[in-house]
Amino acid sequence: MAKHFNERGDMMKTRIVMDSGREYILDAPKSEVLKLFTNSLGVIINGFVHFEEGFSIAPLHVSSVEEVRE
Repeated sequence: MAKHFNERGDMMKTRIVMDSGREYILDAPKSEVLKLFTNSLGVIINGFVHFEEGFSIAPLHVSSVEEVRE
């Protein structure tokens, strides 16, 4: 996933919290992550989304998605 920066030069990251409480941080804005989790109609995907960082996420089991600055 390509790195993204806001107008101040801060790297845009997204924290994903799963139903289990497990957290993942991605180097991407929230809007890009949400596009990965939904189909063209905006419906949440019933399956896994695989990331090059070496993990997979089932969007149906995501509790929250938020942008963070690190």
